[in-house]
Amino acid sequence: MSTAQALLSELVAELRVEFPGFRVAFKDESRAQQVIGYGARLFGNPSYVADYITVLGRTVWFPDRAAFDGNPAATVETLLHERVHMWDWARRPVWFPVSYAFCAPAIRTMRAEWERRAYAVDVVAARLSGRKVDAVVEEMQGIFAGPGYFYMWTAVDEIAAWVKSVYATGPVCSRPGDARLYAGIDAYLRRLY
Repeated sequence: MSTAQALLSELVAELRVEFPGFRVAFKDESRAQQVIGYGARLFGNPSYVADYITVLGRTVWFPDRAAFDGNPAATVETLLHERVHMWDWARRPVWFPVSYAFCAPAIRTMRAEWERRAYAVDVVAARLSGRKVDAVVEEMQGIFAGPGYFYMWTAVDEIAAWVKSVYATGPVCSRPGDARLYAGIDAYLRRLY
């Protein structure tokens, strides 16, 4: 068993304890996810089912089994990102889904705030894996200012500044419990890289 595969098994077991009822499911096997995918196409995201990983409550929806099984290291990173969403949803069970669902294009939506918390994991992972900051800035600008998340944060200079800050110093711990959450995530990433 590879290091990444062992970490993935360990992480899934940990998530089941931290979030009782946690499960991984697959969009290609769900009629409801297909319907959501149709709706996402109407709002400019034609690849919701095929390319996006989504959290709904304590379920992490991968596009298909190959997306989960194919690259254990990428799956660990993804589950750490989604852990932040599950953490936020558990602590704000009404506000998180309501504010996340409001997706009108804007300078910066509440969805962008929730995603900044989770994508901080991706930025730290990119740094630890040796990716250059400019490439990470470009990727995050495409994610936040693009159609996949319905233009949730269009101020690309602000996105660049945020990425560079997280890349240099790590995520901002602004809510109770954040330091513990991100320390646990950082420990997994350091073992991965």
